[in-house]
Amino acid sequence: MTQAGEEMPCVFEDVRISEMRVTGTEPLVTGTVLICYLNEVGILSARVMGESPAGGWLVRPLIHDDRKERVAARLAWHSQRSRERIEPRDGARLVPTHR
Repeated sequence: MTQAGEEMPCVFEDVRISEMRVTGTEPLVTGTVLICYLNEVGILSARVMGESPAGGWLVRPLIHDDRKERVAARLAWHSQRSRERIEPRDGARLVPTHR
């Protein structure tokens, strides 16, 4: 959500405490402050730094020093968990031999 209150669906990729890459349906203006909700992390403010060479925009989280350690730990946990997640459709299936 922008400071003006406009909501925009988006996807965060390459999420780090120093900067993140965001892709969405609407163009963003450099310098705009966003209010972001990240699953398992919470609400963060971030400033649009510019376009990313990989597509989308680079945003820098605006986090107080006293919250940085907690947010970094949550981001690391979420990143590790997403790498460990197994696609259920790739697993073995039990299929009856007759119906």
